[in-house]
Amino acid sequence: MRGLQADLDDIADAIQLPDLAQEAANLLVEAGQLVDRMGTQADRQELALLRTKVDEAVASKNPAAVRVVLERINVFIGELERRDPDFPVRLFYSMQHWLPPS
Repeated sequence: MRGLQADLDDIADAIQLPDLAQEAANLLVEAGQLVDRMGTQADRQELALLRTKVDEAVASKNPAAVRVVLERINVFIGELERRDPDFPVRLFYSMQHWLPPS
């Protein structure tokens, strides 16, 4: 029974991998745009490292590794966005939909 569950887990991971890879590619595009707009040399190096990590995780067909890199990309994007002087305003307006109507 455990062997069957392990096989099912492997199949589920294989099915998720293309979606995870696409999500990573989309986030890398977003990160690249932010780096182009307001990034430093260190940010360009970090972006290149993240691209390499995504490529390695996808090539190894390891969804868990892709998820780890996705988290790193999201943190990186957050760090870049916080540098934007308009960030507090954008954050305020993006959170308005969470508040109950007054």
